[in-house]
Amino acid sequence: MDWTELSQRERQIARFMARGLTNQDIAQEISLNVRAVDFHVYRLMEKLRTRSRGDLTLWVAEHSPTRPVIAGSNPDLEGYSGKRHMPGDHATPAERRRKHTRCSFCGKGQDQVHKLVAGPGVFICDQCIRLCNEVLESEAPTNPWNEREGATADLLLDLLRRDAVDHKLTDTQRQGAVDQLRANQVTWTRIGEAIGLSRQAAWERFSGED
Repeated sequence: MDWTELSQRERQIARFMARGLTNQDIAQEISLNVRAVDFHVYRLMEKLRTRSRGDLTLWVAEHSPTRPVIAGSNPDLEGYSGKRHMPGDHATPAERRRKHTRCSFCGKGQDQVHKLVAGPGVFICDQCIRLCNEVLESEAPTNPWNEREGATADLLLDLLRRDAVDHKLTDTQRQGAVDQLRANQVTWTRIGEAIGLSRQAAWERFSGED
């Protein structure tokens, strides 16, 4: 998947996610309903085959032609550090960036790493992102839906309705969605209606009980 293959809306949301904005923050930024943003985020992560927002941030760092920047910084200066240069400082903008911009976690400068991504008040390098992903994956819960921000009952029911038509979910994803719905105390009747089954048939298929 290449950056140019994403729609304008998907690229916009991907950049906001890479900056660390929540779905609610993104909804306010682009004047959309939160549930609409939830759905955009889910479809974007499915399209890019990313398992977490950290994975998506790394993907944006590697594929976006311009890096995300901190809100309030100068978007014309990629990786702008927010520091003013003193009068008489004749260094180019690129030289000032290399001098001042460092990963907030490992302290490596921009010229010591492959990518340096800006977030709200911090910078993180591609090496630290990979390390964070390794830690998160080692502690990942068995239910993949637990990590989905915005995986509300209504969103999951809508996904099951769509899957009943296009059958794009795997068996594991389908079971995970049902398990999460049951954890949210959604009735078997509503689950059955979403997937085109009776209450009893849905229970027999997904409950795991004899």
